Amino acid sequence: MQAVSPQAITLGLEMKAEGIMPRNQQVPGERFRVHDRVRALLYEVKETPRGPQIVLSRSHRNFLRRLLENEVPEIYHGMVEIRSIAREPGQRSKVAVCPATRRRGPVGACVGIHAGCVSRPSSAS
Repeated sequence: MQAVSPQAITLGLEMKAEGIMPRNQQVPGERFRVHDRVRALLYEVKETPRGPQIVLSRSHRNFLRRLLENEVPEIYHGMVEIRSIAREPGQRSKVAVCPATRRRGPVGACVGIHAGCVSRPSSAS
C-alpha cells in the first residue's frame, strides 16, 4: 500500500509497477493503511495518455476464486473443482465444489479434515 485517498488506493506492485484500486472495487468496510500488504485481482489494464494504468479489485466475483486456487492445493492441482460462487463482498460467500475424481472428498479438501466427517446412517440392515 503506497497511498490512500477517498477515491482510490495506490498499491506498489512487484517489478516496480503501480496499481490503483478505485473505491467501487474495494470491499465495503475494509480500511487500509500505508504499508499494508493487500491481495487483489488484476481487474483491468487501461491505456491512458500517461501510459498503461493497472486497475485492481477485491470485490470482483473472480477474486475469491483466484484466492482459493492459491490457498487450497487440491483446487490448484485440479483435484477439486469450483462449480459456482455466490458472494456478497464484505458480508458472506458460498462456494460450491465437487471432486474431479471420486477418490477425494471436496469438503475435507477445502474446509479441513474434520469438516468432512459427517455421521451417515449405516446401510447394513
